[in-house]
Amino acid sequence: MVQEPISPGRRPGAEGPKISSRSEKAAEKEAPLVRRRPTDQELATWSAHFKGRETSARDLLETVVRLKGKGQMAEVEAALRGYLDRPDVPKEAWMYQMLAVIFDYNQAEPAFVQQALGYAAMVADRPGEEGTPESLLTIVDLMAAREVFEIEVPLGEGRSRTIRVADLLDHAADRLPGRADPWVKSLDLAERQLDADRMARAVEGLMALGWPGVDDAWRNECRLRTLALAKRLREAGRASEADSLIARLEAAEPRDLYARLTWNGFGDLDLLVEEPLGATARLSTPRTVFGGALIKNGRGSDAEEVYVCPRGFDGTYRFRIEEIVSDPDEPITAATLEVITHEGGAEERVQTFAIDPRAPKPVEVTLEGGRRTEVLPYVVPKMMVIEDPEDPLLPSDSTPENPNPEPSEPN
Repeated sequence: MVQEPISPGRRPGAEGPKISSRSEKAAEKEAPLVRRRPTDQELATWSAHFKGRETSARDLLETVVRLKGKGQMAEVEAALRGYLDRPDVPKEAWMYQMLAVIFDYNQAEPAFVQQALGYAAMVADRPGEEGTPESLLTIVDLMAAREVFEIEVPLGEGRSRTIRVADLLDHAADRLPGRADPWVKSLDLAERQLDADRMARAVEGLMALGWPGVDDAWRNECRLRTLALAKRLREAGRASEADSLIARLEAAEPRDLYARLTWNGFGDLDLLVEEPLGATARLSTPRTVFGGALIKNGRGSDAEEVYVCPRGFDGTYRFRIEEIVSDPDEPITAATLEVITHEGGAEERVQTFAIDPRAPKPVEVTLEGGRRTEVLPYVVPKMMVIEDPEDPLLPSDSTPENPNPEPSEPN
């Protein structure tokens, strides 16, 4: 199933424009696209097209975008297959992902769809810069939507590789440590498969970081879904797994550091937190590579800002307050900073500081016994930018000459 509407377009070789009645236009607009596999001639044409010229991944993307825009879905499949059949061109995960979706749309056998998804996963899961861990999440969605959680991919010479949704999620979580998606999808998989360990690891992953804007929602959802799975485990006679799951939830919930700034009046104060190893959490960069995050930014009548560091490094955390705006009719005259170390744990300690918003002084709090051991890597997502396919500045030779002969019967 394609994810965007496809415009039918005019069949090559058909007569030119003609005046149609309103009913004819409505019928034409509502007519479904013909779903078919590419003919042998179409496959051969595209194979010859790519064989005779240098083609980059960008060139291929521009080509399939043009064809898709015209509703020529069989040609999209033929173009992708023609390109991917060449052993000397760079293969990227999106190509196989798109091929899987096109196979599905063109009503190919499910085995073709699954094999394309398997190859997409293998390419996306390459180590280092060659891989695209973001693509692993899309592939997981495509597999789960088809109720396919394991694919055996043939490698030739009697060899094969097993692609599992569970493994893809684990690899994505390792390589995208600042993303919630791998953990949230792991929650889904754990519920499907009644997997207590996967649920616990997903909860631990989500609760190890602060999530700006959605932190409370994630934490509440983790608790509710964990309790629901524990209930199902007990009903299935797996009480010891349920008990272990609840214990891991309760161990994951405490946070090393929690800070809450509140004020009176109507206006906006900003909380900035300088962490021991040099990073600063602020509105423009709410999360740091050292585990801290501003999860709430208040203003006006919502007079509250919250910083958390669920797993932090030991050292001194320096809290600074900046006045952004204060309503002269209802000015901010007082503020309070509450800082909790080991929040929710046995060693919880609460400290409260009065802040003069007109001349705020920094507040320093030392954390001992922090549980963070590694710095989060800074991940720059890979992107491919493509301009409007109708832009005359784009190459005009990305479509082979006469690529779409008069339609014949599907193979």
